[in-house]
Amino acid sequence: MIRNFYKRISTRVDTAFESIPPQVNIENLEIILSGHKNVQVKISSFALNKRYYNTAPGSHQDGRFQPKGIARKLVAEKQLTVDVGNFTMVADLQTDTPSTTVTAKQLTFRLSRGKDENNGISYDLETNTHDLTLHNSKVSNQQAFTCDLGLMLYAKPDSEGFHIDRQSCFHLNSLRFPFYLDHFYRENDIIELGVNLVSCQMEDILKSFQDFTTQSLYRSSFSGTLGFLSRLRFELTNSFKREFEIKLDNNLRILDHGGADYSYLKQPFVHNVYDGDIAVKSITLDSGNSFFLPLDKISADLKKVIICTEDPHYYTHKGIDSEAIFLAMASNIKSRKLSRGASTITMQVVRNLFLYHRKNFQRKIEEVILTWYLEEVFSIGKDRILEIYLNIIELGPGIYGVQEAAYFYFDKPANQLTLTESLALAYIIPRPKFFLEALKMNSPKLRKNLTAHILHNSKVMLKKDIISLEEFENIQYKITFAPSLGELNLTEAEAAITGS
Repeated sequence: MIRNFYKRISTRVDTAFESIPPQVNIENLEIILSGHKNVQVKISSFALNKRYYNTAPGSHQDGRFQPKGIARKLVAEKQLTVDVGNFTMVADLQTDTPSTTVTAKQLTFRLSRGKDENNGISYDLETNTHDLTLHNSKVSNQQAFTCDLGLMLYAKPDSEGFHIDRQSCFHLNSLRFPFYLDHFYRENDIIELGVNLVSCQMEDILKSFQDFTTQSLYRSSFSGTLGFLSRLRFELTNSFKREFEIKLDNNLRILDHGGADYSYLKQPFVHNVYDGDIAVKSITLDSGNSFFLPLDKISADLKKVIICTEDPHYYTHKGIDSEAIFLAMASNIKSRKLSRGASTITMQVVRNLFLYHRKNFQRKIEEVILTWYLEEVFSIGKDRILEIYLNIIELGPGIYGVQEAAYFYFDKPANQLTLTESLALAYIIPRPKFFLEALKMNSPKLRKNLTAHILHNSKVMLKKDIISLEEFENIQYKITFAPSLGELNLTEAEAAITGS
């Protein structure tokens, strides 16, 4: 439970007050995390309450330093300050989590515990790092991400819930992100989260993220500013009761594109598919390619299904879908991990045409900027973006575009696919490298997940009047693939899910 998570944090903070002296100054701190619970700490010198100590060369102390006399004094002072010069942390947990190395020339950590006007406990945290360098593939595609980071957090647990005050703020270089959190335990387990970006110039964003693949961004010039206010409110026990709003303060204008010109996407062009640095396929988007399909030659069922499953608000947003962002945030808060994204069809086109596929934080920021370029700066139309998407999307090993996929999986052109076959094809999109092998194995997991996908999305389409009741009732749960792939019988899985 998230409630227990807060309690564990509070307990650990209180333990810190009892275990660490009020003033700690450290030089050359190195922390090494390896395996599940193996922690090694190395310190060359440190001072406790201004009393200086020097460790022997090459020696290190494992575990936690606990001077009991100082700790008793600390409870009365209710404040803890740690200043570190030359900080290094290496984490290799030997799991699916990528290894991480963090270095900083200066790290400051201040933690205070006090009482508010109602005599309730409150915690204030302030931390700053200068010249921080982070090596982690989930953050940057290159060797290192360097920045200054800071956090001011004001937290207060009470009998009603857990609260982070609206004065809390995170900063990345010159970018400032005020935020707050209210989690009401006794009021239907409601969470409200707000995150804002204080208005800034595009140059501030580009200075903070210097590892973009699209180098023309750094040669461009802009006028105006960008900022936003966002608020998310939902019930943990009922995700349908939700509120999400985002207000953009965007008057950005591009004065010079820096050599970038994406207007070519309005015309026929060749898209080269890469595996790393190796070109593996060229896709020509015009009638000279037998697998190319103009949008009006793609079946209405297939277009409706893919828009419904991949980007339900495609024709009503400008490349970024606030509803999808909400669902991703709510899902990630519930699971306490980044398990769901909020990519739109335009963002997927940007990723496929211009960026690498490795997921990390910097790529997502670049994806958002280039999405803005396509939809608002170069005015690439929605129909054209969808046409590009349906002709380049990966749908299996070496299989790109819905026409090639329709012939490969069903031995027929894409405009002849049934509603069930269209739903099956849409299921492949998030997992193009794994579906074919699972199909050949007649995997029980595939049968269960594909059935759930067809049931859920067909119900959504019926509810939104995208399909009729007759079409819904005629959905088949025996899917006949091309002769080399055989048949997939989902009737038992459908009966197990529906209870029929």
